[in-house]
Amino acid sequence: MELSLPQALGAGETEAIRLAVESNSAILVDERFASVEASKRGLPIIGTIALLDLADEAGLLGFEQAMTLLLRTTFHIERSLVDTDLAKVRSRKNAG
Repeated sequence: MELSLPQALGAGETEAIRLAVESNSAILVDERFASVEASKRGLPIIGTIALLDLADEAGLLGFEQAMTLLLRTTFHIERSLVDTDLAKVRSRKNAG
């Protein structure tokens, strides 16, 4: 199946979108342009932060510790988004 994707996409994003389309599965992507292209093709999209939140909710890891480690890498995210997600996770844990 030939899939036409913009050349501006990186090689990794291009292959991830192709694989998700071929396997009819969700795609883990954080980069905005790649998210738009995946969305155009009807792919369910999940970002890294949402995936960590789901893993925390399932008891597979601690969200706060995972975020601390993630933020020590080259991963870029607005601090306000981190704070919002931390508040959501803390609220969920306090309610439970």
